[in-house]
Amino acid sequence: MPPPTSGTQWYSYDIGTIGGRDKLAIAEAKLARQLDAQSPSAGFQEGYVHIWTREYDQAIAACKQLANDNPTFALAHLCLAQAYWGNNMYPQVIEEWKAYGQLSGDQSETDFASALEQGFRSQG
Repeated sequence: MPPPTSGTQWYSYDIGTIGGRDKLAIAEAKLARQLDAQSPSAGFQEGYVHIWTREYDQAIAACKQLANDNPTFALAHLCLAQAYWGNNMYPQVIEEWKAYGQLSGDQSETDFASALEQGFRSQG
């Protein structure tokens, strides 16, 4: 996960990882994104807070917007993959994890996506 770039993002990150104050973490993540709409990191934080709070539909929406705005930002695809995973949308998980592996240049992530795909195809 990239480091937050603003105090608002750090606050959202801290609250989100500690847990128990989900609405505040989401509000701070949205504020960080409003304050710096061009920051992929701020969009990533918003998506991840929704994942942490198990609001997968909202996470998918935030991560899709991030990926549409920044198609080569690898972490946008990781965000989407994990949000899809939370919603048991495994074909989409595989597709996004492959994109993450490709864009990040991390062969182990590409291998992981291939293993996911092989397991899904063999077991469904």
